[in-house]
Amino acid sequence: MIFISNIREFIPPILNVDEQKSELLPFYNSTYERLYSKSTSNKSNSIKAPIGEKLSGKELILKALDEVYISRKKQPLVEPLYYFDIRSSEDYSTPAPDYYILNRLGIKHAKALNIRGVSNVALIHMLKMAKFILEQKEDYLLVSISQRLDPDDFRGEGYILADGAIAFICNKNKGQEEGYYIKELFITESEKELLCKISDKKKVIGRNNQETMSLLCNTIIRDNYLNYDFGCMDYLLTLEDLRNNKRLKNEDEFALVGVEDNKYTMITVQYMEGVNEERD
Repeated sequence: MIFISNIREFIPPILNVDEQKSELLPFYNSTYERLYSKSTSNKSNSIKAPIGEKLSGKELILKALDEVYISRKKQPLVEPLYYFDIRSSEDYSTPAPDYYILNRLGIKHAKALNIRGVSNVALIHMLKMAKFILEQKEDYLLVSISQRLDPDDFRGEGYILADGAIAFICNKNKGQEEGYYIKELFITESEKELLCKISDKKKVIGRNNQETMSLLCNTIIRDNYLNYDFGCMDYLLTLEDLRNNKRLKNEDEFALVGVEDNKYTMITVQYMEGVNEERD
């Protein structure tokens, strides 16, 4: 098993879609227009969502990462072995953003890996790679998950796609920190297999999108951002919302369930309280 801790999120203010500012560089304009028909926008100012109005995708991530990296209690501060950059949305601006982020954090030696374009299974792929890496070396990994849409992206109906970032530390062992053991990872293209898999789970958290919520009957609902879908960081945002509102008990287990693009996924986690730890 692996353990994730020091979870921090950054959710920008809720604004009208028309107020969002593009981070697309002029260099990419012609290509973007050809590929995505930028001139025919689907946006509507009746849609409101958490929007990184003045923040690029990289800056959105840094808002969460800064706090996580500083929160490490090792003295002197030890650099992570790897940095995983997971994106629910595409990149619109500068190339190689991972190394820009590491440079801003003052991290010189970590290896950067990014996962994007695989929708709902991105977090599972990252956790599988993290497990393999941490089985080889006693170290820790730094992880960020983000979603930052361009103004002309369609944000959906019902559950509205929202901008945000979440970051955390990934270890082999718990230590004294509060967080979650990752116990099981499951991917299938069969709705029946997924429903069978979660049938014995008492506590289920579903991703806030139409495909997932139309499949599940009883899910635990977070208190905040009820109508918004934060991509593959959505489950962790719900877990942290439950923790912040004192709705978690030590050793509680949850099945984190998601459906997107005919991929059915489940991550089983177990919450563990910290030992003599104060959190701001």
